[in-house]
Amino acid sequence: MPYRNTLKRLLLTFFTASALLSCLSSCELYKPKPVDLSGDWDLLHTEADGVIYPDEQAHGVHLNMSDSIFSIYRVRNDEMYHGRYLVQDDFYPRHLDIWVDGVEDHGLKRNGIYRLKGDTLEACFAAPGAYRPSYFETRKGDKQVLTVWIKKER
Repeated sequence: MPYRNTLKRLLLTFFTASALLSCLSSCELYKPKPVDLSGDWDLLHTEADGVIYPDEQAHGVHLNMSDSIFSIYRVRNDEMYHGRYLVQDDFYPRHLDIWVDGVEDHGLKRNGIYRLKGDTLEACFAAPGAYRPSYFETRKGDKQVLTVWIKKER
């Protein structure tokens, strides 16, 4: 009999917790506020597959994000990459997915995550077809790219 009572209590606790979590997740008070990533950003740091690139290589690389469209270019305004992006704030870490045009894997989705701290944007992306990153770092062979950007003052 003690086994049945324990099982009943566990089931009751499980269903109560499930109902509470369901209620909280649909409640407007607990939904994250949407983040606006639009604007101009300067590249500060890049690493890929566990290799940290010299900060000098980041100098002069800029990002413009507006209306779900992004462009990455150098100081000379030579466009390097462009494409579309989608921000999904309902996840933790928040999701940022991109589709890059004009590259070898043209139009394939790159799953990513991002965090915004003040005027600093960190974004980590997986290679097309790879799993979404779950942390803001790269490791050898993980096929991930981490970039850190700072928002330009207007």
